[in-house]
Amino acid sequence: MARANTRVARAIVRRLSAMTGRRVRVVQAGGPRNWTRELNRRRRGTTNSPNWEPNTIYRVHNGRANSNYVYMTDQHGRVIRAEGQLVLRSGVRHGGQQGRAGHGAGRGVGNPGDEGGHLFGTQFGGAGEGINMLPQSAQLNSRGRREWYNMEQMWANELRGGNQVHVRINPVYTGPGERPDLYVVEYTITRPNGTTETVPRVFRNR
Repeated sequence: MARANTRVARAIVRRLSAMTGRRVRVVQAGGPRNWTRELNRRRRGTTNSPNWEPNTIYRVHNGRANSNYVYMTDQHGRVIRAEGQLVLRSGVRHGGQQGRAGHGAGRGVGNPGDEGGHLFGTQFGGAGEGINMLPQSAQLNSRGRREWYNMEQMWANELRGGNQVHVRINPVYTGPGERPDLYVVEYTITRPNGTTETVPRVFRNR
């Protein structure tokens, strides 16, 4: 599964690079006391700014979980695409970066009631750095209907059942800020007998 995850990530990078002409960066995710600065948000005065580059495709390898996920940024440095084949291995959280991606008691990039939501959750070996987190309404993840959380649990169950899950996430921004208005998700489940099921989902970030 780990080799397949890496192979798929490399193929995604090749495809996106050919489509967009963006430069490619392959970066190792870090961990406690050794986080990768390039993948984090930095605090400057009253604002949080990404250290990652605009118009760039990142393949982020998390050695702790042996996972690889791909992120593409726009001209403002906002993540506009995240894609990869899921693995079921635990990563490590970075509470500070989650706060900066959410509301963070008024010090994050999100609105009141927002959390720093992982694009690829910790249970899937998602990186703890900021590039893997965006402002997400708590109603999607930890309160209310928890639709995003429920989708993640379904993915985990599919992996436990021996299936493959390929996920593409497109955050959609209607203004100049870093908070997406929509998350457009498409995931494909591939079963051992070769049959596939592709499911599109749209989440309003409210």
